[in-house]
Amino acid sequence: MDVLRELQGQRTLMLPCRIDEKIATDLRYRLLELSLESDEEIRLVIDSDGGYSEPSLSITDMIASITAPVIGIVIGKCYSMAVVILQACRKRLALQHAMFLLHFINTEVEFSFHLSEQEIRALFERRYLEGQDAQRKSEHLIAARTGKPVHEIRDLMHTGDSLRVRLNAEEAASIGLIDEIIPDPKGLFKKQ
Repeated sequence: MDVLRELQGQRTLMLPCRIDEKIATDLRYRLLELSLESDEEIRLVIDSDGGYSEPSLSITDMIASITAPVIGIVIGKCYSMAVVILQACRKRLALQHAMFLLHFINTEVEFSFHLSEQEIRALFERRYLEGQDAQRKSEHLIAARTGKPVHEIRDLMHTGDSLRVRLNAEEAASIGLIDEIIPDPKGLFKKQ
């Protein structure tokens, strides 16, 4: 935890894990806190295999709403919803061995057996519509940042889903998922 406090003092936040509501809430408040301190850039270091769509989209909303520019830096994995979060960043960077994975949104439906069949059907329909909405928002955010049409983003997601094809940093740069590859990361993280 001392490392995380040290990094936050340098306006650097970490997204090193699966994204759930707790992680998203913490990250949103840290982004807001740093933005209120100063309009200087905030670095968001990403090494995540993704996570839940709603908390992830709430992070993209926060990045869009603060005045400090957020620079996304992928140091390892940027999978699933982490790719969507990266697209919200003003500048998108990656180390040369970073890996990316796009796929369609997966939805979970939990229910209690005390519900009637009709209530369970309504719950499934509601989750389906929520998942569809999150999928659409994710596709459009990625398409807007990459300059690719939505159907090409869907093709990439389909390949990621069916074949689990990951993209390396060069491939991510070639399709516009990142702005540049950091050729020499020496000194990227140094004590100030």
